[in-house]
Amino acid sequence: MNEQKVRKYIRIILEEEEKKKKSKGGKDIKPGEIGLSVGRGGFTKAVADAGALAKKNPGQLMKNLGVKGGGNGLEGVLAVWKQAVKQDTMAKAYGGVGIVTKGTRKGLSIGLGGLNARNGAKFLHHTLKGAMSAGLLSSDVPLQIQVIGSDVIVHTGSKKGDWE
Repeated sequence: MNEQKVRKYIRIILEEEEKKKKSKGGKDIKPGEIGLSVGRGGFTKAVADAGALAKKNPGQLMKNLGVKGGGNGLEGVLAVWKQAVKQDTMAKAYGGVGIVTKGTRKGLSIGLGGLNARNGAKFLHHTLKGAMSAGLLSSDVPLQIQVIGSDVIVHTGSKKGDWE
């Protein structure tokens, strides 16, 4: 094979790789769904137990957390979270909440107390999924919980992990 053919094949391979990178995006999240982006690894037993309760008996989880109402979208998330952190265990696990923006998008930055960002994000995911299953939270937009460094961000977005 001459040098020109080798160069041609290398260019073709490189172009194909570039196309793959461009088309590779996060999973689509639909309105009414809550996506989670935390990376790989396991979770603590307490977080796993909350997940089991969120699936099997979401009403009991909401009762345990003191959540009586919610709402829609990010406002509903904020309402659920504010009620849940009044419960002692949640108050120790989480800190404050703030509003963050990225361009025209808004999100909530959830502060952490005794939990690391991965476990905090997953526990929040269980809480919000439980609230949806219990009929206390709805969303006409896709919601995502994403770990960015040591922060947990709840935001709207249709591609998984698209806050960054």
